[in-house]
Amino acid sequence: MVSIVLLSTLAGLGTGLGGLVVLVRKPEEKLFVFLIGLAAGLMIMLSFMELLSDSLRISGLFPAAVGFIAGSLILFILDFLLPHKHIVSEKGVIDAKMLRTGTLIAIGISLTIFQRVLLLPQAIHMRQKSA
Repeated sequence: MVSIVLLSTLAGLGTGLGGLVVLVRKPEEKLFVFLIGLAAGLMIMLSFMELLSDSLRISGLFPAAVGFIAGSLILFILDFLLPHKHIVSEKGVIDAKMLRTGTLIAIGISLTIFQRVLLLPQAIHMRQKSA
């Protein structure tokens, strides 16, 4: 039980420390874009792996593969068809409305991660207790 709490605490501290580093020292634009892309990619990969393992367990390989391909095609088509909004309208000028939207999204993601960090030890304990 102690290792579960320790791992959850380390995960939460890692998220907080990563945010603190960005607040204290502003990274260059290229590094910032890379880090945002890396974080988004990791979150998507973790969500995908969790969903994939469940779909493989429930339905098997073929339906899971068909669902993955269909979902990827739908997202590709939506990305192509839907308009994109950019936070920077001109070189060096940041749109205040987009910045506020990005800040609210970041707060929402942080609250979700915080909730998971708090609930993870309890979920693992309950799973071990029921097994």
